[in-house]
Amino acid sequence: ILYQYPKEEGKIIRDQLEKQRNFQGEIWNKRKDGSVFPAYLSASEMTNKDGVFIGYMGISKNISKEKEIERAIKKQKEQELSILTAIPHAVLGIHNQTIIFANSYVETIFGWQPQELIGQEMKILFRTEQEYLQMCSIFFTTLKQRKTCNNDFHCIGKDRKDILCRVSAARIGEQLTENKIVTVFEDITERKEAEQTLKASEERYRRLVELSPD
Repeated sequence: ILYQYPKEEGKIIRDQLEKQRNFQGEIWNKRKDGSVFPAYLSASEMTNKDGVFIGYMGISKNISKEKEIERAIKKQKEQELSILTAIPHAVLGIHNQTIIFANSYVETIFGWQPQELIGQEMKILFRTEQEYLQMCSIFFTTLKQRKTCNNDFHCIGKDRKDILCRVSAARIGEQLTENKIVTVFEDITERKEAEQTLKASEERYRRLVELSPD
């Protein structure tokens, strides 16, 4: 009468007690009023002083609050993941210069699947070791003083294609002691090419005006 599903749960517990002489796990307990709650049960076999089996002893703990916290944390993580997935830029979580998180947009910009980048050093996204170290020097020095920073860097895709990115970074926490940051890579290659084309066009027009007779 203590279980939500007496036959099913009772059988599972009995089977394990008979095989291993103890049981530890989560179950659903039922109150006198019929309401149910999650509980953690620890049960073991009891014997008398002669070693003869005399029954089982169990301790059950209500873990409703723990489950509520787990659900809240899971919901928060799902919301954070939804936000990061919706951002139309590559978002990376970095710890000690190693990628620990990547959203789905990294494939659009860099051609890598998120799971391919996780565990890799962030330098995999840069053309040369020197350019990567330059980025680290600028960002980590700045983030020791401020929470955020941004700059433009030449990066490289999985296909070795050059990509100009505006990289924004924010440290996780009030200080940079744990070397955890979040970075956002925005592909600005086409924008910069358009700006350069426009600038060249304006320069040609200016020269034509200067060379034209009064």
